[in-house]
Amino acid sequence: MQELRLVSATDDGAKLLLRSGDGSDFTLVVDERLRAAVRGDRVRMGQLEIAMDLSLRPRDIQARIRAGESAEQVAEAAKIPLDRVRRYEGPVLAEREHMASMARRTAVRDPVLADGPAPLLGDLIGLRLRDLGSDPDIATWDSWRRDDGRWQIQVAYRHGDATAKAEFVFDPTRRSVAADDDNARRLLAEQRAKTAEAVVALVPRLSPYATDATDVADAVVWLLSHRARQVTGRELVVDAGQTLGGA
Repeated sequence: MQELRLVSATDDGAKLLLRSGDGSDFTLVVDERLRAAVRGDRVRMGQLEIAMDLSLRPRDIQARIRAGESAEQVAEAAKIPLDRVRRYEGPVLAEREHMASMARRTAVRDPVLADGPAPLLGDLIGLRLRDLGSDPDIATWDSWRRDDGRWQIQVAYRHGDATAKAEFVFDPTRRSVAADDDNARRLLAEQRAKTAEAVVALVPRLSPYATDATDVADAVVWLLSHRARQVTGRELVVDAGQTLGGA
C-alpha cells in the first residue's frame, strides 16, 4: 500500500492534492465522510456508510450494468466506491456475454436463401467483414438489456483506420434478430446483394454453353447451394423448376 502525503487543497477547498513517494499525484474529495474521519467521529462514519449502502442496492447496481453502464459509470453516478460496484458486476457481465453469443447463433432470414437454412448472424457478419478486409476474429461483441425487454447487440470492428460499430435488436424469446442502425442494415443488405448479384451475373456467362433453360437452372441452383454452404455451413436444397418459375 502506498503512503500519500498532503500537498495542498484546491482553491475551493473541495479536493485535497496528495502525492506518493514516486511523485504520482492524486486527488481526494473532501466530503462528509472524510470530515467525520478526521474528527474521529466513528458514529457519524457508520451512519454515512449505512446511508451509502441504502442509496444503491446490489440489484440496482446490477440492473444498471445490465442496461449497458460500466462499473465506473455506476460508481461515478452514484458517488460510491468502485470496488463496491465490482462485487456485483460479474454475473451481469456474464449474462451480457451470453446474450451476445445467443444473438450470434440466431438465424437471420434471408430472402435470397428463403427456401433453405437461414444463415446465423455471426456467420453472416463474419463473411461480410472478411469481404471488407476486416478480421472478424478481432471484432468485439457486446449486449445490454433494453427497456422493452429485448437486447441490444453491438459488434465493433476495424474498418480501414477507424473502428466501426453496428447494432442489432435480439429477442431471446422469439429467437429473432434484426438490424437496428444503418451500419447493421448495410452489412446485411450488402451480403444479400452479393449473393443475388453473383446469381444474376452467372446467367449470361452460361447462356452460350447451355442447351436449354434447365442447364442454366442447374448452374443457378449450384451457385445458391455453394453460397449457402459458405454462409451457413449447411446444404441448401432447391428445385430448379421452382428457381426459374417452373421451367
